[in-house]
Amino acid sequence: MSGALLAVVRPTLGQLAGVVFFLLFRLTAWSARGAFERPDARLMHGVLGLTYDVLLVSALFWLGRAAALSLGRASFRAAALPTLAGWLALSLRCLDLGHCYLVQCHWAPEAFLYLRGGFAGALLDPGILAAMIVAGLAFAGWPWALRYDQRRALQRLALPALDEPAQPRRRRLSVAVALVIGATGLSAVPVYDAISAPEDVFNLRLIPEINFAVQARAWYRADERSHVVTPLSPGLRQRLVSAGLLHAATPILPGYPLVRRGLAEPGFPHPRSQSASPTTRPNVVMAVVESLDALFVHELSGAFRGVMPEVSALARQHTVVAGFHNTATPTVSALIAMLCSIHPPTYPKDLEGGRDGLAAYTCLSDLLHYAGYRTVFVQGTPASMTGIGDFLRLHGFDEVHEKRDIERRFPARIMGKWGAHDRTLIDYVQAQIRRLEALKEADGKPYLLLFMTIDTHEPGMAAEACVLPTTPAGDLDVGDAPEGEGARGLLASYHCTDRVLGDFFRFLAAPARAADTMWLLTGDHSAFRTPNSRELFADRHTGWSFAALPLLLHDPRHRLPLRVPVLSGTLDIAPTLLHMLGIHVGLHSLTGLSIFGRRPHIPFLLGRIGGRVAYVQTPQARHEASVASLHAICDGGTLLLPKGPQPLDACDVLQWIRWQDELWQARRLFPRTLYWGEERK
Repeated sequence: MSGALLAVVRPTLGQLAGVVFFLLFRLTAWSARGAFERPDARLMHGVLGLTYDVLLVSALFWLGRAAALSLGRASFRAAALPTLAGWLALSLRCLDLGHCYLVQCHWAPEAFLYLRGGFAGALLDPGILAAMIVAGLAFAGWPWALRYDQRRALQRLALPALDEPAQPRRRRLSVAVALVIGATGLSAVPVYDAISAPEDVFNLRLIPEINFAVQARAWYRADERSHVVTPLSPGLRQRLVSAGLLHAATPILPGYPLVRRGLAEPGFPHPRSQSASPTTRPNVVMAVVESLDALFVHELSGAFRGVMPEVSALARQHTVVAGFHNTATPTVSALIAMLCSIHPPTYPKDLEGGRDGLAAYTCLSDLLHYAGYRTVFVQGTPASMTGIGDFLRLHGFDEVHEKRDIERRFPARIMGKWGAHDRTLIDYVQAQIRRLEALKEADGKPYLLLFMTIDTHEPGMAAEACVLPTTPAGDLDVGDAPEGEGARGLLASYHCTDRVLGDFFRFLAAPARAADTMWLLTGDHSAFRTPNSRELFADRHTGWSFAALPLLLHDPRHRLPLRVPVLSGTLDIAPTLLHMLGIHVGLHSLTGLSIFGRRPHIPFLLGRIGGRVAYVQTPQARHEASVASLHAICDGGTLLLPKGPQPLDACDVLQWIRWQDELWQARRLFPRTLYWGEERK
């Protein structure tokens, strides 16, 4: 029996090929994604991840052999389950490599929700698609490998071939049972570890299948109508107030701890412009550029000279908020944080079509709409992408313009993979501004127009004609130019978008328009490190998902300084604009602070990506960590920040994330009856 079992357990050429393929693919995925470069990466986790892959692949082969031995002629059909499991295992690992933009390591259910309609294929680069095709072809041979293994196993036991009647059935069943027990034992260790480990998509040792199942369960359970919000201890509540994350130790509305009345900001500190009208409210234009990292603006970073000269010129001529960082990512989360001054889960289920409003919360667009503004949003991609259209239409925007509208306006223009190129988008935005100005002439209503670009999205979405500048001699006229073709292509997209932005802000600088329009220029989030862009971040060690962004302001009502050095973040945009406009705000759920008010006195930022990553920063230090790392820091009692004041420790941050998610799940951000009714006057 033992000799027979050893003969069957001994790996065949097919099994060894499968193991080698898994290991090579896994290492390629991690290397291409830069997973080992993450500050929280651990070599031992990578070793465990590879070991787990070997154990799981071996277990799948053993299960196939067990089916062959126990069922004889029907064994090929019986091997279908391990065959399918093996193919799905590799497919998920292919997706694990391919979808580095949103979750950077392992897939989570929220990532699937970002894929809408025919959009899914565009999110994978041709190289990634090729890798998936190669993997699919390789595992198309898995059934053949199992069949081959079955024959070899039977031959080692000196048993009849598959097409002959089974004779020593007892011996065959004994070996099959032993193989099943062995396969179960092999898979038990990694499965147990993956289930018992903290939920953390950045931990290399986690099995993607198990991690996905855990994340899916958490995502599904988040939809349950729980009305339970764990009360904050008095000490933690006071620490959150001191850190600027809560505005009052005692809520003004019981059960709604984020609701407050008014901005509670001091008077605006800068003098009014002599030409500013005391009664007419200015128009507001918000230009949000995809992944506009401060790194690519030479005036702000000292790097990449010549890539974005137009934005650099704007930074010399207009107010720059030095110290502004993104504290939310990716785009849909950042947009909610920017407009509504609140951190959402990575993909709040309220954003699904027809469901928004279940968790009411107030946004800049709501408050300006209520104050008499026309509110318009323009983007070159489909509004259905990530549910942005549903969110916008139900949070104060009168009009949402998207790819279809731009195509109707410019039917002869060439569109990009995801939608209108930035040049076409800006032409459309300028036409909308002229229309809104004409409406204002007729009825006196100012407007809020927010637009978002797309060409600077990874891996560089600009038209093929877009290239980096060159000298008369034909040499590249860019400082710190990378060698890689992919990285250069992404920089070229930034350069071409920069030219478009220069034209647009010259359009806004027309004297009559500049005197009547307040504008803001920023990015939705910082640029991601991907296999395509990694070369651009070779000398930057400040963070992975969070970094400095440009924040440029033009205010026709006040004489602002050219430089405002304030540590600030995405949540502060809406309160800052309301403070600049001097608009009276009633009840609302904004949680940020005005950059010209209370923010300089509370120099502490806290950001998050769903329940996976947290980011804290003070003027002295910053820390970006996975939630699993935060648990380790909390359990170990070590410092969260390496130096300087510690407004919150890791345990506080974990409780804050959990408590915020409970507020979303229990719909306790803002009273729905007030939000949809007229009582909020």
